[in-house]
Amino acid sequence: MCLFIIIGENGHNFDFLIQVVFATPVSIAANPKINEWLTLTEKEMRVTLAKLLQEAVKDIAVFKSGQIDPNLYLQWIDKFQVSEDFF
Repeated sequence: MCLFIIIGENGHNFDFLIQVVFATPVSIAANPKINEWLTLTEKEMRVTLAKLLQEAVKDIAVFKSGQIDPNLYLQWIDKFQVSEDFF
């Protein structure tokens, strides 16, 4: 069994959830000790979010040319959704 997603919460409220597919799955079967599994999960969360940020920054370069295509912008927003509660 592998963990493929991160589900985060906004404080103690569950009104904001975000799911992120790990770049590399963390196997519970291969890492049965809780401390090892949690360490690997934390590392993978950081790596995955860093890769997504890198991809978002690379993809946003298209909009620096001046004229912004609304359809492309909406596609970018859909690909890299985030709530203001995330920050």
